[in-house]
Amino acid sequence: MHGHSAGDRFLKEIGRRLTLACDGAFLARLGGDEFTIVLSGGAQPAAAEELCKRLASVADAPVRIDDYDVDGSFTVGVSIFPQHGSDIDTLVANAEAALYRAKAEQRGTIRFFEPAMDRHIREKRVLQGEIAVALERNELELYFQPQAMTGGEVFGFEVLVRWRHPVRGWCLPGYSFHWPKRPA
Repeated sequence: MHGHSAGDRFLKEIGRRLTLACDGAFLARLGGDEFTIVLSGGAQPAAAEELCKRLASVADAPVRIDDYDVDGSFTVGVSIFPQHGSDIDTLVANAEAALYRAKAEQRGTIRFFEPAMDRHIREKRVLQGEIAVALERNELELYFQPQAMTGGEVFGFEVLVRWRHPVRGWCLPGYSFHWPKRPA
């Protein structure tokens, strides 16, 4: 709506605000609208919760760009050493999992990593691999659903793709990853 230049100015101002609110914690912009913060010290998770509250208070305030107030939402995923990982790769992956969960639930929220999130990510990766195999094995089936007027007159068809998984059975659109566990 306001162009790339306005977006850049918005992110620059948000970065400035976050830097002040971080109060010495390491802050880096990863790209786009994603930032990472490393907080050392303090009793966890209380210190992380307090930092998130400070960050939210400054990031949720409108940013004045030209003659417009631009609002943003501040969504956070948090992982804590060593409870959620003992190395940087694991901590970053777990913070991302928490971030994706927060975005899926409601933008503008803060979520701490939970082990179930990791399980969800692994199951999703397995599903992605299984879909590739399903394509090779022709396990996807087309169904033609009639589109009709309220009086019953058919005016067209919607083509639906369904997957009959050899172990899980029918996988419907929007399928959550709460599948029955595979047999051992």
